[in-house]
Amino acid sequence: MIMEPMEFFLFATSYQQAKNKIRDLAAYWQSDFGNNNYSWLELLQWQEFFSIKAKQYGLVNEFRENGII
Repeated sequence: MIMEPMEFFLFATSYQQAKNKIRDLAAYWQSDFGNNNYSWLELLQWQEFFSIKAKQYGLVNEFRENGII
């Protein structure tokens, strides 16, 4: 099961660590996607979360290339 997005960032102490953690979370979420049955609302919430974090950490191009957003 994927941890809640905010729980994921409780342990990040620097910008670079947080950026690496969001990148890792996105990769894990994408690889585990087939094992979950997300509702449309849950998909929208994850997409919004990753869009906001991608803008915050400069990962927009990377996430678009990898199909995260």
